[in-house]
Amino acid sequence: MRLEDRIRNELHDTAERLALDPGEYRRAVEAGQRRRRQQIIGTLSGMVAVAGLVVVVLALRPGGEVVVNPSSTTAPATTAPSPATTALPVATAGAAVVVAGPNGIAWSEIGADEAGVLEGDPYYEAISWVAGDGEGGLIFTHGVTPLPWDQGTLLWLPAGATAPRPISAPPPQSLITPIGVEDGRVYYRLDSQGMSEIVSVGLSGQDQQVVVGATPMMIGAALSDGRLAVALGGDCGSLDFYATDGTALPDPRWMQDCQAAPISDVAFAGEFLFTLEDGSDGRLLRRTAMETGESVAVPIPDGWQIDALDAGTVAVGGTTVIVGDFTGTSFQPHFELGGASTFALVPELSVRTDASLGSGLGELPCMPLDLPPLASQGLPEPVEVKRQLIFELAAGCESTRLAEVVLDDDAAFTFGDEEDPVRTWVTSARSGSDVLSMTVRILNADPAVDESGVYAWPAVHATNAEEDWQALSGILSAAEFEQYNQDRESGYLGLRIGIDPDGRLIYLIAGD
Repeated sequence: MRLEDRIRNELHDTAERLALDPGEYRRAVEAGQRRRRQQIIGTLSGMVAVAGLVVVVLALRPGGEVVVNPSSTTAPATTAPSPATTALPVATAGAAVVVAGPNGIAWSEIGADEAGVLEGDPYYEAISWVAGDGEGGLIFTHGVTPLPWDQGTLLWLPAGATAPRPISAPPPQSLITPIGVEDGRVYYRLDSQGMSEIVSVGLSGQDQQVVVGATPMMIGAALSDGRLAVALGGDCGSLDFYATDGTALPDPRWMQDCQAAPISDVAFAGEFLFTLEDGSDGRLLRRTAMETGESVAVPIPDGWQIDALDAGTVAVGGTTVIVGDFTGTSFQPHFELGGASTFALVPELSVRTDASLGSGLGELPCMPLDLPPLASQGLPEPVEVKRQLIFELAAGCESTRLAEVVLDDDAAFTFGDEEDPVRTWVTSARSGSDVLSMTVRILNADPAVDESGVYAWPAVHATNAEEDWQALSGILSAAEFEQYNQDRESGYLGLRIGIDPDGRLIYLIAGD
């Protein structure tokens, strides 16, 4: 599917929702595309001019010396070799911990000083989950997945690759969590509507199979040596074991029907099972020998995840990851890493240091629309000017310029702690609620003056009146109207826009 087709499918501003006939909608999209192409051509022309200047400057430097990476401490400036002999920027490591965080994937070799960071596209840097592919590469998911991939797509960065490849996309309203890879197949947990199942699929994305059927209260799962360990919660927490083909395995002789303590996570490594438990005095890390059931439990700082390569290499933690040795009767920490969302231990790592975690397109989920100015609503001039400006920027996908208006006016745009409006809008659009297209629609509605004297769109936000609810039904889709109408007692909680009489944007926000 072409990128423009995928973006079009992401949008909510259909002809019905924009109150345009289908021909007018197509014209608006096509005109917006022409304007976008013109902008791209202008940008490329500037890039060509800059590139030409760089070539001239390099040609004038004595000896043709080129600095490959001025910030690197291991790659000093040298004369550039021919392309045939240029070494690839590949970092290799033995056992390592890889950390998914808000800025990409960080990694650190265990027992060595080797470390690095892989970065994603702008606005798509945050990584939710990461695991190794067993051959030096990584599989992972984004917090906000870049276009053209579907939100939540499981991606594979093979050893030495420059960019990831899509493996599998989750169904709507579902979440994929990678578990691990064995024999060229990825095993992942699929959560949907309170149920979880474990699915396997080839790294190529082919031959998808359900390994463990839909199960409630699945806490965690681990993979090792052809076996899966699945931790279940509830009043009687339990551990279930499966072969990787889905065959249920008998419980070990020492296994009790109910776990003595609730399990928060589980890791499987050869002959040992590791569990993170809630003890009476705090969080416990437990190591259990699968053959005999002999176990050792030690208190640890609070955390929600555990992973292990063997008893000598165990990692536990949350925002801070502690890596240590658990071969004896105590857990001996070796080092810590911070900034984690999740993490994984991998037996080897071989990644290009210039590899991207995104698509490289840097696209925002928006399609420009070339629309005529809004019809006047008889508003004070400063209010009407600001209304028209916001409409034009939203219709043209001018996210950065619209964000400048929001920040300059100190307008409310989120109930969270995000300081960048564009990030909030990108996240919202990839989750199915496109703020920019909704802004275009909402500013076509009639306004009302709220209790603080602010002109508010739509009017129902200020009045909660039946007639204004009915007027809203011509602006929203049927599904959106039904969603907001169900919460009518709390008022209209969809996107609303407020401009004060002086033309200052007060809010452009959705939610409660």
